[in-house]
Amino acid sequence: MTRPRTRTPESPVHVIVQIAKSKQRAPKIPESEEVEKIAKGVYRIFGKPERHKHHFHDIPHIAFRRTKEIPSTRSKSLDDVLRRTYALVVYRYENPTAQQKKRTQRLIRRSPCIRLRPGVLVFPHLKAKQMSKVYQKRDKTKLFTAKEFASKMEEFGAKVIRWGRLKISGPRSFGLLEQSLKNMIESEEKAIVDKFKQLKKEAKNSEVSIKKLKERYRELSGRYKLQKTSCEVIREVWKFDCEKQLRRVYNIMLQTRRAISEQQSSMKRLTERETIEESSAVDHQSS
Repeated sequence: MTRPRTRTPESPVHVIVQIAKSKQRAPKIPESEEVEKIAKGVYRIFGKPERHKHHFHDIPHIAFRRTKEIPSTRSKSLDDVLRRTYALVVYRYENPTAQQKKRTQRLIRRSPCIRLRPGVLVFPHLKAKQMSKVYQKRDKTKLFTAKEFASKMEEFGAKVIRWGRLKISGPRSFGLLEQSLKNMIESEEKAIVDKFKQLKKEAKNSEVSIKKLKERYRELSGRYKLQKTSCEVIREVWKFDCEKQLRRVYNIMLQTRRAISEQQSSMKRLTERETIEESSAVDHQSS
């Protein structure tokens, strides 16, 4: 049985998230009156985190602490970026189904967030006026805030914990946060590019119907549009430019569209040729 934790209202609260690779086993951190495990790789520390530093130094981690201040996102200086506030969402399924996994991935794509580790996402925490401006519908695309994301995940059957008004503790943590953002954007870019390349290859196969190619193209172009919209928010809030990644997706998207168009023209010419040949054969038999 866990001992009751002696905490005072004045005790500062820190949240530690271990940035572990998928196959890297995170070390076990002993719980105590000051250390509480929230989820795998996520801990809440009451009091001074320096006392427990030796538990975390072997693996990269991001440290957050609660704050009352919600600064503006207008400034681009490092000091102001470090002062920005975030919302942390931790979710978990007992035994996720294929449908739950698919719906979760789709929801994440509609949320301008950063994936820190499996089941742990960080969102921007903004003032109400800025929240309305940043999350307004862009090109009729609905984006989800941390609160909306958490609510949807609960509808999907997940257990969710959400914290707001969190501030990054130090430049090192911010560097890891920025790297996590970059990794997530590049991972999504690679996934879309690979799918477009596969579709482009299929467009050269005459056995694949034009209807199927166009349906698949619309699905992927919609995913690109979603990434572009999310990147607009990321650029506005975190000042991270996704233009290079978006350009690569856009280029292969145009190449794929051209390949489908050429295949459609080729199929049309083939059909016309066959029609002419059939007509000539009928005329020949009639004569």
